[in-house]
Amino acid sequence: MAKEIPMLNVAEIDNHPMRHTAIFQSFDNLKVGEAFIIRNDHDPLPVYYQLKSMNGPVIKWEYQQKGPQFWDVKVTKTTEDANNEDPLY
Repeated sequence: MAKEIPMLNVAEIDNHPMRHTAIFQSFDNLKVGEAFIIRNDHDPLPVYYQLKSMNGPVIKWEYQQKGPQFWDVKVTKTTEDANNEDPLY
């Protein structure tokens, strides 16, 4: 049975800087191969670039839902040699 991926619903956090802090802390707590889902009320793409600048190429960013009410993104911590593509659309 597959392990359920935890969801971090940052849309419930009123303070925007705290949203980013919660995402960064959640990513830092991941082991390689682990993931969580960010739920936000707008596209969190800028956070991807912040994570990448802070951690290098170890972020796999997969949109699960793109609006209109919520954006859900599965974020996985990978190894540096993984082929993680930029999530531009």
